Amino acid sequence: MLEQLKKIDSEQFIGIMESFSDPIRINILELMMGGEICVCDIVKVTGLSQSKISYHIKILKD
Repeated sequence: MLEQLKKIDSEQFIGIMESFSDPIRINILELMMGGEICVCDIVKVTGLSQSKISYHIKILKD
């Protein structure tokens, strides 16, 4: 992973760190580390709306 980080510029690195700066996104990542998970299941676990989960997943994806 360190080698991959060396290949990105500082603007990309800042973007990555900003995407990890929200507790909701960290929670989503923790759920996803257990394997593939449906948005509907993330909604059930977190109690957040589907649109809010989708918004945060889009930020992580971009």
